[in-house]
Amino acid sequence: MDSQQWPEGIPTHWGVYFTVENADDACAKLKELGGEVCAAPFAIPPVGRIAVVSDPHQAVFHFFEFA
Repeated sequence: MDSQQWPEGIPTHWGVYFTVENADDACAKLKELGGEVCAAPFAIPPVGRIAVVSDPHQAVFHFFEFA
């Protein structure tokens, strides 16, 4: 990935993905539990949908819904 796609100041990091049956439902439940949706579910054709989220302690991870 081109480093120009990321804002300055983001340190090197790992991206963890959790598969879910429905990304919208997973995001709604996460918000109920105090988390934050950083990027709402969006399509990655033809693979599925992904959302970027964080827990109440600001640990960032992703939800992945297979198509």
